[in-house]
Amino acid sequence: MKEICIGKNESGKRLDSFLNGYLSGATPGFLYKMLRKKNITLNDRKADGKERLVKGDVVRIYFADETLSKFINPKFKNALNVDFSDFNKIGDDYALAYKKIENRGNIEILFENDDLIVLNKPAGILSQKSKSDDLSINDWLIGYLINSCKITPEQLMTYRPAVVNRLDRNTSGVMLCACSLLSARVLSKALREHQIRKFYRCVVYGKYNADAVLRGFMTKDSSKNVNVFRTKNSGSERAKYSETKVELLDYNNALDVSLLEIELVTGRSHQIRSSLCAAGFPILGDLKYFGDKNNKELLKKYNISHQLLHAVRIEFPEDFEDGGMGVSGRYFEAPDMFPPLF
Repeated sequence: MKEICIGKNESGKRLDSFLNGYLSGATPGFLYKMLRKKNITLNDRKADGKERLVKGDVVRIYFADETLSKFINPKFKNALNVDFSDFNKIGDDYALAYKKIENRGNIEILFENDDLIVLNKPAGILSQKSKSDDLSINDWLIGYLINSCKITPEQLMTYRPAVVNRLDRNTSGVMLCACSLLSARVLSKALREHQIRKFYRCVVYGKYNADAVLRGFMTKDSSKNVNVFRTKNSGSERAKYSETKVELLDYNNALDVSLLEIELVTGRSHQIRSSLCAAGFPILGDLKYFGDKNNKELLKKYNISHQLLHAVRIEFPEDFEDGGMGVSGRYFEAPDMFPPLF
């Protein structure tokens, strides 16, 4: 027997529609037959499939494991990458990942409700896996939600909470995590349409003399895994327009480094790191874009092991249609943890 507790992400769906998605290998006729025979029940009662599901409903499927394995939607099994029936293992795996990441450094939660978690990511942790044995903020998020009894491993079958604004491994700062399908859709659309303002702080070599807007084009160099910034379009179809606003906050004359605040107008991969380096102001500690000329003594003196780039603030507009998430007109800020250079 398989028991499914209906959560927020399944609420509002018709039972037959939910079953067609969950048991995609079975025909609708077969599923209606199973409903009539009470091999599939809703809250321990006979159902015809037209019922609208609400949070807290319980669907029970009285199939043998072999039959259930035959009919269940393959994407659920593949997405979880484990035996679909072993939900205790899923929970244990995420709980272990959660503990491992917590032991590396505390992840500060800045805001939390049923739809959204805003957190301050430490440097050194991936936003999402690049290979199966990686640890990521996505793993931490799911482990945290399971550990807090806010979701069950089974609810991952229909939606997996995930970050929506990715940061590089060695970039710290504010991250938005969609805990529900609603927030994932709303936030992804808002980021894609540049409705949400994103601000960063960074420390660069040299004296940045005046506020400016860096406009140019980003092209991926796959051989070096970097993005190359040029002020003029090279004519490549792969070149993507990039725009970055830069404000000087402070300057240390003795060390010849500047503290900058950045607002991303576009959101290209490595946009800040590449465009500042091209402008002659590489980020302190960024070995990928300025590895050969980095001031090794300065890095050693202040125990700097990653680029000093931090997502400091995210701002939502007053008229933001947040679907009830409670973030319209709000901003979330995470002060940087840079060494005392200023």
